[in-house]
Amino acid sequence: MLRKINSVLFCAVLVALSTQAWAQAVDAGYRDFSFLPAGGGGPNTPTGEKPESKLWFNDGFWWGSLYNNMVKGYHIYRFDVSSQSWTDTGTVLDPRSSSRADTLWDGQHLYVASHIFTTNGAPDSSSNNWGRVYRYSYNTQTKVYSLDAGFPVNVTRGIEENLVIAKDSTGQLWVTYVESGKVMVNRSTGGDLVWGAPFVMPVSQTAVSVTTDDISAVLAFQGNKIGVMWSNQLRSKTYFAVHLDPDADNVWQAEETALPGPNDTGAFSDDHINLKSLQTDGSGRVFAAIKTSLTAANSPLVMLLVRDQAGNWSNYVFGRVKDHHTRPIVLLDEEHGRLYMFATAPESGGVIYNKTTDINNIQFAAGLGTPFIKSATDVTINNATSTKQNVSSATGLLVLASDQNTNVYLHNYLSLAGAVNQAPVVNAGPDQTITLPASASLSGSATDDGLPNPPGSLTMTWSMVSGPGTVTFANPNAASTTATFSTSGTYVLNLSAYDGELTSSDRATITVNPAINQAPVVNAGADQTITLPSGATLGGTATDDGLPNPPGSLTVTWTQVSGPGTTTFANPNAASTSATFSTSGTYVLRLTASDSALSSSSDVTITVNPAPPPGQNILFIEPGTDATGDLKLFTSTTGLVTSDTTVAHTGPRSIRADSGNPANFAMVRKDGVLADSGRRISFYFQYAAAPAATLNIVRLLAGGTSRSPTRSAQLQSTSSASI
Repeated sequence: MLRKINSVLFCAVLVALSTQAWAQAVDAGYRDFSFLPAGGGGPNTPTGEKPESKLWFNDGFWWGSLYNNMVKGYHIYRFDVSSQSWTDTGTVLDPRSSSRADTLWDGQHLYVASHIFTTNGAPDSSSNNWGRVYRYSYNTQTKVYSLDAGFPVNVTRGIEENLVIAKDSTGQLWVTYVESGKVMVNRSTGGDLVWGAPFVMPVSQTAVSVTTDDISAVLAFQGNKIGVMWSNQLRSKTYFAVHLDPDADNVWQAEETALPGPNDTGAFSDDHINLKSLQTDGSGRVFAAIKTSLTAANSPLVMLLVRDQAGNWSNYVFGRVKDHHTRPIVLLDEEHGRLYMFATAPESGGVIYNKTTDINNIQFAAGLGTPFIKSATDVTINNATSTKQNVSSATGLLVLASDQNTNVYLHNYLSLAGAVNQAPVVNAGPDQTITLPASASLSGSATDDGLPNPPGSLTMTWSMVSGPGTVTFANPNAASTTATFSTSGTYVLNLSAYDGELTSSDRATITVNPAINQAPVVNAGADQTITLPSGATLGGTATDDGLPNPPGSLTVTWTQVSGPGTTTFANPNAASTSATFSTSGTYVLRLTASDSALSSSSDVTITVNPAPPPGQNILFIEPGTDATGDLKLFTSTTGLVTSDTTVAHTGPRSIRADSGNPANFAMVRKDGVLADSGRRISFYFQYAAAPAATLNIVRLLAGGTSRSPTRSAQLQSTSSASI
């Protein structure tokens, strides 16, 4: 027992040492901390499931059920609006890492309905896996929640996709879920600690017999009623049933078909439901964000359902199939008469989008909506969640989401204080003067008060008011963009900004001067050296601004400026061509380009070496003086080719040989003086084109016998060998 207590204290110390999780601003909203424990494990969608609420507002703060990856369990976190950060209070919720929870603050206690998550609700033999309700009390002095004695209490007998809790006007708690293809409910029967056995919703069996993929949700409304909504994909319908608080637990009104409406047909049901109700305006209207299973591109996909006081349902399209929204939630601002809906797009995860409307005149703009939580780093954001409570200027609006691939929480907060909409403030930027073909860089800006839509919902549009030609905007919906013009003249451009209710605009004047012709830019290429009979490959270039004629009107010409002979160009009107020369020497060639109005040129120097004379490719030299001996050169194919038998000479002597055909050369140095010192014979190629050959050097004594070993050398550009 002591070991267990110490471990609990140690965990509490760890929590206290890591209380605050700072947020990083992203494209829209803020990036919070990671929920992935070291070594893996833990939930991958801790902000799911759709009907469940992970947040609540109490005592001037937002609070949340968030997963602490250090201790591998859910804790109560407090949100700081000023720093946009979460603080772990250390209060433990459900320690089961595979659980999901729905939270309810009733003004006195915090209720947490927690369950082991599965996509196929079913009974389970182990009570450790059953759905539970936790109850916490709040200390206003310490700002800490503490678990009440006797909790948690089991409220289901299995594992579920979702578990939603509500409290009626008598103080009775209700939960609902789907298990084994049936819509289930349970309730407290003697205070919060005593619960009855779960039972199937007592309405028609056709309505409550559902697929394992269907879900249900519950809420209290109109001051004396409990309502349960559920999807039924077998019947392609979304149902709603009402329990009057004074009635017996098993007495419910007949189910209502919330969707489809009288004139609708098709698959109007999917396992996406999020419920809210008006509580202070007397109407008690119920609002449900739902998703259909329709597939045609223009069919409604995400919708808002509204139930009036008389039990009549109406519906409104939030997004169509082509928008690919999913997992919607709805929040109500009764104070300002605004309704906010949030949904993910695309369906695999990406961005949390928002649309808002007058709560008494519901109209949603077409399209995706305004990005409310978006991050370039986290591209599969999903599962938006918030509170069961209605929001106001006192609470502001907080939405939490998560990315199952980067394993981080993200959020965004919207202040609702002083909600009087003002038109956007627009600045189209300074007037400009440009010269064609340049484009104009437009640096407009627009600021807004965030009403009636959240920040980021501002829609901006560039358009041409007047001008002699046409204007093409790189991005007409970006404040900062570029504009190109078809012809010169004076253009007036307009930047407008729309906040969903009010529009304002500003204009900029762009004076576009005609283009000024520039001479072509010419490069004749690098200087070269060649040897006859080879020619020169010319790689010139010429570029132009396209004036005064259209691009493609440029003409180029090669000419000879100087040289001892004549030059013949393969194509004198092509920048890249070849040239041949009549004789050796230095030639200067010129490439000229003309755009029909202006011309420019560039020169290149070609050094032309003469062709090598036959029979003089290799030169052998014996330096110094010698009184006796002769020098003979042989080849393997022709025998003796040349010799020098001068008995005495006073300087170097040399022998030339033709290497036109590769061959092995043998040089013999013969003298009759035994004491004669060694001689060095040098050889080199006079022309680089000479082929490779091998030289074998042998020194003979007088009388013809070998005096020293044979030496061999490969003939290359410049080499030497000694005997």
